[in-house]
Parts: sequence; structure tokens; C-alpha cells
Amino acid sequence: MTLNKATGSVAPHSIGRRLVRDLAIVYGLTLSLSVGAFMAMIWRGGNVEADRDQGRITNIISAAVARDQDFTLRLNQTADLIEFCADNPHFRYLVIDAKDGTAAIGSSPDLMPLAERGLREVEFAELDVPQPHRGLTSAILVTADTPAGRMRVITIGAHHQLYDVLHWIWAELENELLPMIIPMVVFSLVLSPWIVRRGLRPLLQLEREAEAISPTNLEQRLNVASAPNELQALIRAVNGALERVDGGFRNQRRFIANAAHELRTPIAVLRARLDQIAQPRLAAELKQDLRRMTILVDQLLSLARLQTQQKPLERLELVALARNVVAELAPLALARGSQISLEAGDAPVFVAGSEDGLAAALRNVVDNALRHAGSGGSVEVAVNPSGCIDVRDTGPGVSDADRARIFEPFERGLAPVGTGSGLGLAIAREVLALHDGKIEVENGTGGGAVFHITLPVLAA
Repeated sequence: MTLNKATGSVAPHSIGRRLVRDLAIVYGLTLSLSVGAFMAMIWRGGNVEADRDQGRITNIISAAVARDQDFTLRLNQTADLIEFCADNPHFRYLVIDAKDGTAAIGSSPDLMPLAERGLREVEFAELDVPQPHRGLTSAILVTADTPAGRMRVITIGAHHQLYDVLHWIWAELENELLPMIIPMVVFSLVLSPWIVRRGLRPLLQLEREAEAISPTNLEQRLNVASAPNELQALIRAVNGALERVDGGFRNQRRFIANAAHELRTPIAVLRARLDQIAQPRLAAELKQDLRRMTILVDQLLSLARLQTQQKPLERLELVALARNVVAELAPLALARGSQISLEAGDAPVFVAGSEDGLAAALRNVVDNALRHAGSGGSVEVAVNPSGCIDVRDTGPGVSDADRARIFEPFERGLAPVGTGSGLGLAIAREVLALHDGKIEVENGTGGGAVFHITLPVLAA
């Protein structure tokens, strides 16, 4: 486990890295156990062959071979040979000149008859040698280069120590096994990440499927049939959770739509009865309250319809949509003593969306800007070719504390202005989320607030 410095939480290791690490450990353990088992087998068998000119025993005897001034072949009693013989009471040895078959003086007397077998032509062999009270015993004949020339070295009765086993194994590894094992191990370690990535490919496919799920297509589910058996139970559980979430969203949207629809009738009745009030000032105030209620109900109904719609989104021209919204709200701006303007290029900007939904979202943002700009203020709507609509006002701006709250339902900020319902910006954010867009706010360099509305742009 590793510590996530950003959140302070403990994050798990990557599955891929863990698998690669575990494979490397398995390779190492397998190789180590194989070598260990091989060593145990050789040690238990008690027959470590000094392969030709290799092996500690052959080296000890070879170092003792010498010739006198008259070229007589002799075995000197070196310190290593004396020590080895002391550790191995039954050890016998015979050295034969490879050229003429002459036995070296100092060889074990009981092995001298072997020199008469004509072994000078034999490079390597196992010989059956009769031993007193022990029957036939295997003797090892190897060929070695010594200071006195090339010799046949015959040994019998050696009790090999662990050092002998290690010496022989290292010689085998160095000359024969390592040139083959090292490339195999390197190839396996290099291949392991590819194998792991290939094994994790179904997870990447599930990741892409999960990323495609959004509030507009909650009915989509992860594909169980193409997933590995180990993941199918988890995928079914996730699909079940998505089914429950989708059902909850559908019930909520249906309730909002029904409630908004039912409210339209009593609002219409109230509007008709307000016309019968004899006091004009009271009637105007009540009509203003009723107008806000009507706007709120229409917004909720529009959002509910957009959330539950199944038809694909239309191809819309963003500049034309913004121009219609600005034209619609221009009388309201004049009535409040404010100015409103549109800045856009000649090139069309196309997006995919619901015209009613996006118009309502932009209308809510612009109406919010007009209320905060106040009498004598101004609002500018700018459409950029990148699919971004900037709504700038000359109001007091947005404090850091308000910036994180104003998109929440029924939040009017720390300094409420006018008589807004607190749902306009929240509905705008929901509508934009349904269009894979987003809305952000910051303070302008010259004062006031700037709302950035961003939508994915379609090709012209």
C-alpha cells in the first residue's frame, strides 16, 4: 500500500505492477528451487563428477604433478593433497601420462594395475575397480592439463564436501547452463509486462464502457458476456446498482415533472383571480410573485422533460440561440435600467443539444447577471468559436465563499440580490451536464462576474 499525498489516504498498488512483481518472484523462486533440488540430488548421490579438466579434486592432483630432472613423472605431496587425503581416508589416485601411458611415481599402489589397461587413449570414463572387502567400486577417469603435460587422472573413494558440489555446479552453470538460462530469464521478464497488459485488457474495455455511462444514458449497462469469469459477479453487482440508481432517478424525474405539471393549473386559476382584485398595487405585487412562481415551475418542467427525453439531441447553432435569448431578455433589461449586448463572430458554431434546454440554461445565467448588474449596469454575452459562451456583468462579483455554493439549489449567495428562487444556476448546471458541458464562474479583471459556459463543438 502507498500513501496518497494529495488526499492523505492509503492507495493500493497497481494490479499490473503487482502481477509483474509476483511473476518475477515466481521466476526467481523456481530457478532457486531448481538449482537447490539439483544440488540435493547430486549431494545425495555422492558422485560429483569432476568434468574433464574441471573440479577441485582434479585441480589438486594436477597441481601435484611434476617431472624430475631426468623427466621422471612424479606426484609431489603438496599441502592441498595431504589435507584432502586426510579428510578422505579411502581416497586413491593414479596419474598416467597421456602420451606414453607411464604411471606417475607417488600414485596409489593398489591402482597401478590400471596403468596396464591401455587407458592413455581414453579421455573420460567410469571404471569398475575391485577393492578389498568392498567389491567393485567406480573410479572416475578425466583428462587434465598439468605443469608436466597432459595426463589421465583416475580417482576413487573421495568423499565430496559441499564445496565440491558448489564448485562443480558453478562450473556447469558457467559453461553450459548460464548462457541458456540468462536469455530465457531476461526474455521472460521482458515479456511479463506484455502478458499482464494483455490479461488486463478486459478491465480496460470495462473502463471504456463505464466512462460512457452518463446522466443522459443511465440505462446503459456493462457487458457481462465478454468479461472474464472472475469479473462477471462484480459486473452483475455493478449493473444491479446502476439499475437501482436509474430507477431512483426515473422516479425522481417523474415526480418533479408531475408536480410541475400539476402546479400549472392552480397558477392559472390564481392569475385569473388576481385580475378581479380591486386594489391595483396589491394585484401588481401578487402578479410579480406569481410570475416568479410560473418561471420556477416552467424551469422544473423543462428540466424534467430534458432529463427524461429519449430522442437524440439536435444540431444547434450556438450564435443564433444566444441571439434569441438576448433578444428575449432585452425588454427585461430595459425595464431594470440595464444594458445587454451580444458579441459573436460571423462563423457559425454548432453543438448537439436540446434547444429548449440550452435556451433555458443560458436564459437563467443571463437573468442572474442582469439582477446582479442592477440599475445602470450592463451584461455582455460573448460566443466564442471554441463552443464557450461568456456572460459578463458589472455587478459586485462573486466572493470565494459564494463561488462554491451558487450552483447548488436554493442558494442565492452570501449577498442575495433581488427576489430570485435560487434554482436558476442549479438548473443551468444540470442542463449543461446533460449536454456533456459545464459552467464555471470567476471575477472579471475590471470587476463583476464572468460565467463560462462550455459545450462540445460539432464540425461545421
